[in-house]
Amino acid sequence: MSSVFLRSDTGMLLKEFIEERDIIERLYFNDETVRSVAKLKSITHPALIKRRNKILEKLKKFIEEL
Repeated sequence: MSSVFLRSDTGMLLKEFIEERDIIERLYFNDETVRSVAKLKSITHPALIKRRNKILEKLKKFIEEL
């Protein structure tokens, strides 16, 4: 039973990572606007700003640990 949980959890982590990477790539490498990415993701502009800030905080912590 724990192996099923681990596979499910890993899949969820991978899906989250892919989604976070997509947001960062669109905003910082493809020069898309926050509003356009929010519309594409079907979320509000403030919700995307909140997600972006959480992602950037994760990246900051990761870099500080290097």
